[in-house]
Amino acid sequence: MDQSNNSRGPIYLAIEKKLTEVFNPTHLEIVDESHKHAGHHAMKEHSRQGETHFQVTVVSDEFENKPLIDRHRAVNECLAEEIAAGVHALSIKAKTQKQWIKQNEQIQT
Repeated sequence: MDQSNNSRGPIYLAIEKKLTEVFNPTHLEIVDESHKHAGHHAMKEHSRQGETHFQVTVVSDEFENKPLIDRHRAVNECLAEEIAAGVHALSIKAKTQKQWIKQNEQIQT
């Protein structure tokens, strides 16, 4: 798994744990983008934690034969507690292993 963020606060760690437990991903990337939104209203409200904006990439066979909207719903449901606790924005990429391989092949050619 790829943890592409050096800042691993409590919300980051909770997201990582839940996504790993629920989806058993072959690839998981979590990026805390909160620093890009430092002046935004949501950041001011949650300045004590600073973890409000995340981008997640989840590659899992659990997504096989599920439409994209259902994949996103599943990720949102998995992280409902974190969203309710102050995650202001969550960008989701939810792919199957086949889609991930195909995407990476296209990038390399």
